[in-house]
Amino acid sequence: MNSSGKKGYAGEAPVLAWFKARGFFRAYRMRTQGVADKGDIGGIDTVVIEVKNHGTYSFGEWMKETTREKRNADARIGALVVKPKGVGETQVGSWWVTMTLADFTTLLADANYGPREGA
Repeated sequence: MNSSGKKGYAGEAPVLAWFKARGFFRAYRMRTQGVADKGDIGGIDTVVIEVKNHGTYSFGEWMKETTREKRNADARIGALVVKPKGVGETQVGSWWVTMTLADFTTLLADANYGPREGA
């Protein structure tokens, strides 16, 4: 495995463990598929999860990648998980999640946080 692959695995493995520890037992690491890639973590229905573990941030580029992978997977929600500088693999709950406002709204609606009658 090259250094890029090792760094990717170092970011993806703790995220996968985080989900499994919280009951997402079908979650798994996806295989790289080039231009047809569908994210890094699979097994969570209709959700694409892209994980980044880099020394410098490229949120614009990464969000374009996440959006493309969401489209490739025909998913409803795309989420970009980013390991912040200075936050270790044992602190995955403090990593950042970025998504479009449209995907965040879908997530809220799916969790019944939508508008209330009479509000």
